[in-house]
Amino acid sequence: MSERMRTETRDVRPMLLVTIDTEGDDLWSRPREVTTHNAAYLPRFHALCQQHHLRPVYLTTYEMALCRQFQAFARNALARNECEIGSHLHPWNSPPEMPLTARDHWYQPCVSHFPEQAVRAKLGLLTRVLEDTLAVRVRSHRGGRWALDATSAHVLAEHGYWVD
Repeated sequence: MSERMRTETRDVRPMLLVTIDTEGDDLWSRPREVTTHNAAYLPRFHALCQQHHLRPVYLTTYEMALCRQFQAFARNALARNECEIGSHLHPWNSPPEMPLTARDHWYQPCVSHFPEQAVRAKLGLLTRVLEDTLAVRVRSHRGGRWALDATSAHVLAEHGYWVD
């Protein structure tokens, strides 16, 4: 191996993108009412990220965006430029309510099941709440249950998102 190749190899640091679905407690048990007690554990996780020089992206649902404990944590980490905040849309329990079934909390329908009007309203509200509450531009998104379709991609672009 040439000296130049050895030097270039030493100068390259591995890149790792860490994203965290920052959402209500135990959602896979399909609760009717969503709680956010798990926000108390974010500082411990974040400290681990800091120890390893990682800058996580907290992909945040509506209920977590309203959680005071999460808000305080996120503002603190943002002020130190230690994280990014993204959105994480769970359309089955994100306002405005536009249910597809009487048991959306149980079926957890993906964003692709909702009409464009609902996607636009739900993503618009989540984006505004995150940006207004945390005073940050939201550029990253992950759909609940990893859902993405042409409609949600179009709406994300309209709101200035760069990444899903």
